[in-house]
Formats: sequence, C-alpha cells, structure tokens
Amino acid sequence: MKKIFFVFLISYFIFPNAYGSSASLSGKVSDKESGKPLPGAVIYLPDLKTGAVTGSDGSYKINNLPEAKVLVQVNLVGY
Repeated sequence: MKKIFFVFLISYFIFPNAYGSSASLSGKVSDKESGKPLPGAVIYLPDLKTGAVTGSDGSYKINNLPEAKVLVQVNLVGY
C-alpha cells in the first residue's frame, strides 16, 4: 500500500495537470457593427500574466488556466 501511495505522490508532482483541474478560455473577436473577425487582437489576462493573439479568423484559445475569476483585456490598435 505504501508503494502505491508513493508512486501516486511522485506522479502527481511529475504530471500535475493529470490530477488537478485546469481550464481554457477561447472565443472569437469581431467588430460589433459589421460582424467581421478582427485578426491581431491581443487577449491578455494581467493577473496570470498570459494571453494570446487572435488568428486570421478572429479566434483565440488560451490553455492551462486555473479555475478562477480573472480580468480579461482585449486590445486592438484602432479600436
């Protein structure tokens, strides 16, 4: 029994996401009036110091986020 617990404990530290929960944030940034996608928009989570840039279709995805409420900032030059 002690060996099984030890193996579990070691694997927990080696592969923390396998046992803990993580979330992702994804979406699409588009112009409110025209509905056209906005490529190059910066999505930033200042509390976590991470972010992403939208692709040519205006979509983005940020993986491996803790499950928490955080501020999300969206910036694009000209908007």
